[in-house]
Amino acid sequence: MKIVNLVSPYISPTCTWLQNTMVLNSKFENIVFTQKKITIQKNILVIGPDEFNIINFLTNRILRKVFLISGFGFEKYYLQHKPKIFHSHFLYECYYWHYFTTKFKIPHVVSVYGHDISEYGKLVKWKKRYSKIFNLIDKVIVEGPNMANNLEKMGCPSTKVEIIPIGIDSSDITIKKDYRIENRIKILQVASFKEKKGIEYTLLAVSEAKKNNLEIDLYLIGDGELKNKYIEIINREGIVENVHFLGFVIPEIVRRTLYMYDIFIHPSVLAENGDTEGGFPVILTEACAAGLPIISTYHADIPFIIHNEINGILVPERDYVSLYESIYKLFINQDLREKYGTNSIEVVRNKFTIEKQIETLNALYNSLIK
Repeated sequence: MKIVNLVSPYISPTCTWLQNTMVLNSKFENIVFTQKKITIQKNILVIGPDEFNIINFLTNRILRKVFLISGFGFEKYYLQHKPKIFHSHFLYECYYWHYFTTKFKIPHVVSVYGHDISEYGKLVKWKKRYSKIFNLIDKVIVEGPNMANNLEKMGCPSTKVEIIPIGIDSSDITIKKDYRIENRIKILQVASFKEKKGIEYTLLAVSEAKKNNLEIDLYLIGDGELKNKYIEIINREGIVENVHFLGFVIPEIVRRTLYMYDIFIHPSVLAENGDTEGGFPVILTEACAAGLPIISTYHADIPFIIHNEINGILVPERDYVSLYESIYKLFINQDLREKYGTNSIEVVRNKFTIEKQIETLNALYNSLIK
């Protein structure tokens, strides 16, 4: 049976997870519809700008901008392949395609990831559009209970909401065997340089550590618009020698090197513009799979994967003093680091492998196929 996936080429963690899901899932044949060129696994059919003529492509873009409708030029591919399920990624993308799926009476599933709710969902025009789409789509997939609750507050019927977290390949789960710290504690944060990632508070926690004579190195993987602001904080706080910018690193290399660090930190916050994680950052799953103890915040669905004092420590948003105290607590206690690290692995094995998510996703698909 065939499934159509509408893929956004802009969100790499989402695309990586989706590609892995499609490759490992042998029960359904996946076809990808995309508005812009995207590189994906060779054994998956991609239907995008290169596959249909320029007139159809431009017409589709105009209809999308003016009438909020997508699908022009794709009809012949639908008739050729006759997929059983249409799976949109991001709620606004689902809205653009609902005319197409309604016309052909295809069961329509959508995965919600975060900014489609936290940003678009605050706009009056999109609130009205979402209200309409909630009545038309069949199922909405979210990463955790917090996002499910937010959707229900927006008017989505609870019977349509399914929790299916973004999972990782179980073969990526490794055990961090050595939890010793020689002299300096090595902390890692992997994130785009956006306000919601809380990097500012990580830096302030490092400053507190230095003031208390804790030997510490923070490694930042990522880049973005707030880098200059972070450099200003580093200079002001006198922690230039403690913070190391590693730039953008491809996900595969990040996964392979996670075990080299002592603690993974990710203190997400609600940004001033309303931006949030939505669910939880995928990198948390990967850090858990590497056996790292985690320090994070009570934010969005992060408590769904990081359980306070079980596989990590959770603190209130923007509380950099508590972040520092959590770092110190883990620094002085190797047994605690090891306990949280091994528990992190078990949390992923029990709930967050991609194989488990495929099983749940297939059951959802089968329930909609008549």
